[in-house]
Amino acid sequence: MTDEARSRRTAALFVTLAATLWSTGGVGVKVTTGEPLVIAGLRSVFALLFMGGVLFVQTRFRGVPELLKRWRSWGAAVAYAFVHAYRFNLYQWGSYRGDAPERFAPV
Repeated sequence: MTDEARSRRTAALFVTLAATLWSTGGVGVKVTTGEPLVIAGLRSVFALLFMGGVLFVQTRFRGVPELLKRWRSWGAAVAYAFVHAYRFNLYQWGSYRGDAPERFAPV
């Protein structure tokens, strides 16, 4: 098996694993009885810890990835975070008033 074929197989495995974890995360949210904001906060903390660990291992053994050296990547990440937080806050504000439009529902 060539390196390219092995790399493609590994990438397909990771995509399948990510989709499976994403789907089971939705089931976990439906089963819990916590407040939506608490659940979102805990998911964010877990994601931060996991991605921090991945980044630590990545930089420790392979150096800083090229993607993290680009300022556009950081700008896109910050813009995405602000847009997502804005949409979430609009949805929460509307749900307290009882008129939350569907287009502002968290994704």
